[in-house]
Amino acid sequence: AVFLFDEPFSNLDAALRVRMRGEIKELHQRLGVTSVFVTHDQEEAMSVSDRVAIMRLGRVEQVGSPEDVYARPASTYVARFVGSPQMDILQGAFETVGGETRYRVGEAAFAVPHAVAALAGDRAVDLGIRPEHIQVGEQGAPTTVRVVQPLGPMTYVTLGWEGGSLTARLPGMTGHEAGQPALVSLALEHLMLFDRESGRRIEGSGDHG
Repeated sequence: AVFLFDEPFSNLDAALRVRMRGEIKELHQRLGVTSVFVTHDQEEAMSVSDRVAIMRLGRVEQVGSPEDVYARPASTYVARFVGSPQMDILQGAFETVGGETRYRVGEAAFAVPHAVAALAGDRAVDLGIRPEHIQVGEQGAPTTVRVVQPLGPMTYVTLGWEGGSLTARLPGMTGHEAGQPALVSLALEHLMLFDRESGRRIEGSGDHG
């Protein structure tokens, strides 16, 4: 009635793991039998599952579809666990300058909608953003390119400033080089706020993601 899998792909090489994931998922779709996987590989969990349960210290941190767990993580633990590169969690504070609301982290300040800042109330909050929602272009906070990792269809670019850093996932081969200046902004509809004390995501933030 139930298939139980305990890290079934852990001893396989990378190419065979990807192929076996596809075959197992196809088999499940054909047979319709409930299957339970245990894995430490978040990519494996996301690609094979209809629903994912993220465990932490013997407790269930969040249960949901792969899409929900990725786009609306319940906590900073889930946010960092799911996704590669992991979500950046910035520790800063809101400020208002010239009528514009910004989230300041060290020497960099990022524009945010006032409605997002209002969700925080009087709480200290951390700001979360996925690598694909970090924009490197002609406007935003000044940063310096620290590390460039070209991967063919995408490039990971780590950007730093006094007091913080972010890793962006950019399409294609970008041509960025370490040491170059770069302006960085954040996709406003994908910003997530997390209560700094509890680590829980504040409802309403990131819900457009």
